[in-house]
Amino acid sequence: MPRTVGVAYHHSDARGNIRPDGNGEVIGHVVVCTNPGTPYARYIDYQVDPNGRDITSTMRNNRIAAYFSIDPNDSTGDLITTQRPAMERMEVEQEQAHPETQNDGPQIEAPDTSEPMEVDEEHINQWSNGQFNGASCAAVIAAISAFSKHSRPGRSLPDVVLVARDKESTSSDCDRARDMATQLQRPQTSKSDEPLKDDELKKLENGDFSGFSARDCADALEKMYLKYKIHTPELGNKLGRRADTAEDPKADCRRAQDLIQKQKVPEPCKKIKNIEIGFTLSSSWLSIKGEGTKDDVGAILEGPAGKAELLLASQPSGGDSKWIPLDMQKSFKTDSIDITGINNLTLTAETFFVRGAESDAFKVQDLRLRAKCADPGFGAKNDKYVGINAWYERPQKGWWIFSTVFYPSNYDKKNLATFPVVPADWEFAPPCASFKELSYDFAFGNTNGGGTGDTLVLKLGEGEIPLGKSFTAGTSTKGTVDLQKTFKKKVVQLSELKTVAFDDDDSTASFGDNGWTFKGVTFTATCADVPKKLQMKKYSNVNADIYAAGNKKPWSGKLIPSDWMELK
Repeated sequence: MPRTVGVAYHHSDARGNIRPDGNGEVIGHVVVCTNPGTPYARYIDYQVDPNGRDITSTMRNNRIAAYFSIDPNDSTGDLITTQRPAMERMEVEQEQAHPETQNDGPQIEAPDTSEPMEVDEEHINQWSNGQFNGASCAAVIAAISAFSKHSRPGRSLPDVVLVARDKESTSSDCDRARDMATQLQRPQTSKSDEPLKDDELKKLENGDFSGFSARDCADALEKMYLKYKIHTPELGNKLGRRADTAEDPKADCRRAQDLIQKQKVPEPCKKIKNIEIGFTLSSSWLSIKGEGTKDDVGAILEGPAGKAELLLASQPSGGDSKWIPLDMQKSFKTDSIDITGINNLTLTAETFFVRGAESDAFKVQDLRLRAKCADPGFGAKNDKYVGINAWYERPQKGWWIFSTVFYPSNYDKKNLATFPVVPADWEFAPPCASFKELSYDFAFGNTNGGGTGDTLVLKLGEGEIPLGKSFTAGTSTKGTVDLQKTFKKKVVQLSELKTVAFDDDDSTASFGDNGWTFKGVTFTATCADVPKKLQMKKYSNVNADIYAAGNKKPWSGKLIPSDWMELK
């Protein structure tokens, strides 16, 4: 249905009955309707007022006789294109909510509280903070789009928040509506095409916002949108969720930080699960103090995703090493979190009365993080704090017995050190989810009879790579794969490559050529979305004797994405 139509209707009484005039004629009228068939339809009468009078509230009892087009060009443009899915969904729901329209024609009953309202900061603030109060997020999206594209002093938005139903909304609708409302609050920024400097990008990535005003933050975020070609209304699908408010002057800096960090994270690992902390104490027989401790050593992981506290070791000895899993549901109320959901790892220490309050220093060799990516086949680890070999000691008040008796606060858990955790410090196996270039190295065993005159075809996933015929023992055949020809696409997903194999046609072999030795195959690829290379060496040292009889597949191996390792 067009965005703007003409509406012909009959005046009705309070019960919906047609109301004739004094001569017995049915009273009819024509008005203009915008967004028909939705909860935010508006009816404007240009006959009683050339400037247009909003009569939406009077349309409740009137019976609509016909809709008709008044301007075909009015149904084109970005607004109607981008909002068509939301409008069509609400039109269907309106039909289901009003079955009486199926028999008597397109009679749509206007909502009770469909009076237009002036846009004010209160509603925008509520929406930007995710407070929709039962509103339809799809309707809010459409309303904000209309306002932001055609805003002018005094423009009204339909009062969608008062009439919409919860069932019309989805979580993605609400995320998008929240960020679009935030966009309306953002101050006007400079349109400079000059990119951010390397030191500015590094500061944003590391969360150092010193020297950034609210305007600087907004400007930086806008430049990130342009750099990564991200359309602003899709912000909610691209960025991790943070507990920002519209009044926070650094909110845009934090969004820019998330955006920069996530560009280095492969898509399957933007959410992680099964997080574990690795903890290792130093060990040296030359140490006088001893690297262990009689304290209980713990850790706190915290960030936008929430806060997790756990015990790493109770009275550990020097050289102790272990991995401790997090209870994701207990800590974060979910099985997986955004990789930007953890900002800090804090080391803690605690003692108890029976052990005494005296502090006992210990030396940490390694602190590690590892996790499974939400997408199977991908893993993540953070080894930034491997080999720190640093001493830590719980602060103590008082001396000896006095610390035990007179200072009960000595038994409180103490934070010893906090280590920043950012996505840039994580390593991924593999480091990307797709590649744009691929080469192979297929090797033959350096043995007597290791070569062959057979015709070979290497098979990777659904792709076939002809290798040729007649190969000498101890050599290899190498080449670059034409992805478009082999896979019918320019970028290939690792998850699509589940097997590697080869076909062997021995009809081209000479007399006495009864077999050969397959040493192995190695694949090297260039990531499509990050400047990194991959290598798959799982089957580089197979050393299998191959005896082919006819055209068949004498060998095959299974692949998963984690078999592709980063080539450094």
